[in-house]
Amino acid sequence: MIRPALDFLLGLRGKSRAAIVFLLGALAALAMAPVHLSPVLFVSFPGFFLILNASLTDKTPRQQKWMALWLGWCFGFGYFLAGLWWIGAAVLVDGATFAWALPFAVAGFPAALALFWALASATALMFWQSNTLKIISLVFFLSFAEFLRGFILTGFPWNTIGYAAMPSVLFMQSASLVGLWGVTAFTFLAAFSPALLVLPSTGAERRRAHALLLCVAISLVAHTGFGAMRLSQANPDSVAEPPVMLRLVQPNITQQDKWRQGNEEAVFQTYLDLSAAPGLSDIDALIWPESAFPFLILQRPDALARIDALLPDGVRLLSGAVRVKPPEPVFSDTPPKLKFYNGLIEFNDRAEPVGFYDKQRLVPFGEFVPFADIVERFGITNLVNMPGGFEPGINSNDFRFDPSGTSERALPPAQILICYEAIFPNFSSRMPQTNQDSTRVASPAEWILNVTNDAWFGPLAGPYQHFHQARLRAVEEGLPMIRVANTGISAAIDAYGRIEKSLALGTAGTIDIALPAALPSTLQKRFRDIPFAIFMMLLGVMLLAGRVLVKPPNIS
Repeated sequence: MIRPALDFLLGLRGKSRAAIVFLLGALAALAMAPVHLSPVLFVSFPGFFLILNASLTDKTPRQQKWMALWLGWCFGFGYFLAGLWWIGAAVLVDGATFAWALPFAVAGFPAALALFWALASATALMFWQSNTLKIISLVFFLSFAEFLRGFILTGFPWNTIGYAAMPSVLFMQSASLVGLWGVTAFTFLAAFSPALLVLPSTGAERRRAHALLLCVAISLVAHTGFGAMRLSQANPDSVAEPPVMLRLVQPNITQQDKWRQGNEEAVFQTYLDLSAAPGLSDIDALIWPESAFPFLILQRPDALARIDALLPDGVRLLSGAVRVKPPEPVFSDTPPKLKFYNGLIEFNDRAEPVGFYDKQRLVPFGEFVPFADIVERFGITNLVNMPGGFEPGINSNDFRFDPSGTSERALPPAQILICYEAIFPNFSSRMPQTNQDSTRVASPAEWILNVTNDAWFGPLAGPYQHFHQARLRAVEEGLPMIRVANTGISAAIDAYGRIEKSLALGTAGTIDIALPAALPSTLQKRFRDIPFAIFMMLLGVMLLAGRVLVKPPNIS
């Protein structure tokens, strides 16, 4: 039954072939949250490879490159469209203003991301010598393309294919060794390799194919076994010493309600009411999500007074907030431009702001407009209604909290991640920290604090994908994560990526929890991308050696 279906697929031409490749890419997106159907990769990627390989038969080198470029783009477009279609929900929050941008958000953005896979597929033809080298070449260039996708034009590593190999906490543990990029390369290798089972081969080529399949099988067993071993050594009740009690507040306020004119008081009161639940005096820190205040809190003494009345002695508030810096004096007739920042403010128990972190990784076209001087001439503006958008922060996200106040237990240093920043591996800056106390400097973080507002995307796949990706940062760093979201998903996650307590998407409530303990520094934290670089160099050496030693057959 497999052979007739395979013959049918390989016999397709023109638009039918492109449509099938597109559908195979869309199928691969089911491996991402919230579905986590990882086995589909063993159908979609071999299918793409076999169709690509057959499509290059009897074509000139120039035609082969264009065919690889086209089919690689179709495959990537299917994957990114099926995985990112929910981005359109953000555009419809203010549909009257931004509805025109819906096709660009839903289809244009995935089409642009698919160019990474298109170029990788075409470049892989440089080493199209034998079946095993074809697989290794695609693995090498697609892994490199995914890595570049995380950096070019500010980067967008959302739904990097490596997440498909980590659908549950058991399979997340490998990220502590080789990080997201290392797991991504392994995922491509494992996903493409089943194609070798149906490709004809003899002699030395068969031995190479068997060796590669054996390496993949061993890697899959090691991937699973390491996760089981690491989790078996975990202490489920381990908490930070000295213990630190936190209250996470999830108000579940829709994006429309949050910024509706005249609704500011109702939004603020919702936070105050949820926060005032019994037991607040036993808490060390109260945590509110990203941009919690529907106004500039530092310009509202009346609101600060109400926070002061809320907080018992020794309890501080950590809240996402928008703030504006006073303009610097200028000697011209042009009024100085106000600079808005989206970040975290630390308030002591007297509601005094004592620490700031300003978000550094801003969302393109959401919080700032790339090449603003040019594109704003065409009426393209931010989704966030701030004059000129937000400014990127220049202070450290390795954050040491204010030691003053009446609390006997200071909060341990944290790594702060505001919303979008949580999708970036290795995101840890070493710039000076901006605080009222200029003597405080960044210290090694003992936990990760991620505040976010996923209300832009409603109850769709986006918040689930964002949450899954954020969990990986805890595993990579060996640090517990406290995640506080406006509409969800809020959670306390230990350093193994296990969810200790959570609030579901679309619910309001609070979580009181002791901060979980940090682990010793992970291999990934110590060496960052070095293991990935070593693996890529190994693949590169294999490709170069194969190009010299393996006689290229006719493409078939």
